[in-house]
Amino acid sequence: MVDIHTRTEGSQPWTAPPVGPATGRFELWPWVLIAVFCFAVAVALAFGPPPMFRYAFPVAALAVAGTLYRRSPALYFGFVWWAWLLVPGLRRIVDYQLGWLHANPISLTPYLVSALSAVDLMRHLPRLFQERALFPLTTLLIVLFYGYIVGSLRMGLAPATYDLLVWIAPMVFGLLALWHWRDYPVFRAVTQKVFFWGLALLSLYGILQFFSLPAWDVFFVLSAPNMGIGVPRPFQLRVFSLLNSQLPFAAVTAAGLLFLMAKRHWMAIPVALIGYTALLLSLVRTVWLTLIIGLLVFLVYSPLRTVGRSLQI
Repeated sequence: MVDIHTRTEGSQPWTAPPVGPATGRFELWPWVLIAVFCFAVAVALAFGPPPMFRYAFPVAALAVAGTLYRRSPALYFGFVWWAWLLVPGLRRIVDYQLGWLHANPISLTPYLVSALSAVDLMRHLPRLFQERALFPLTTLLIVLFYGYIVGSLRMGLAPATYDLLVWIAPMVFGLLALWHWRDYPVFRAVTQKVFFWGLALLSLYGILQFFSLPAWDVFFVLSAPNMGIGVPRPFQLRVFSLLNSQLPFAAVTAAGLLFLMAKRHWMAIPVALIGYTALLLSLVRTVWLTLIIGLLVFLVYSPLRTVGRSLQI
């Protein structure tokens, strides 16, 4: 079997990201770009977005992600993670202000910015057929595109394209770490940081949601199909925070709590407390069990000193 880490022909790793101790320098413009984008979105929400905002937001987010993808891969990686965590909540606020729209283009934003990673997939496409270690990924891509052809013929081009985007966008985004394995420490650091602060934000919002449900969340629960969330009243619903339902929120929270085991930070204990509280309020018992299994695996396979540091946080 060919080791994918020993084949680097035509697969040069990304250059060092513009932010980090390895570069010894700091480039301000990517942060300015992100700040301008966030400020424009905040102003639009504060003063009432126009109807075109639903279409302008994913286009603008895609432009920002494309710029970061070419010039600042570390920030692109973090930008995509935050899009998955925050865009569902943003969509609810926009729907509350402009009226419910079942097929809201804003919901496509995480998939679109993730799908930019397909550029690397096309660059490395020959490797999928040359290296035996990548055979499972090749099989998965063939199955997806075969399903896309069948779905286009039976259900129509638009729904089939949407389903293909839903399936392939997370896959090609995750493959970035495979294609550029030499930059794994960068991906790891960015992912840990996003999940740390994302866990804090989503869990805190979820707890507040349980005690005092915001108006846009009430509107969402009443407008969206019944997803087992419960009654849109305080103390009578399953917490779903900024995501679309309690299941993805619980899964993200459990992942964040597992990441927290490997991160030492003075805020780790309060973040863990609100994280476990929010997870319990989601009432997703299967994820509770998954988290317990994950913690047991961590305790079994981690060195004793790592476990000790994690327990001390």
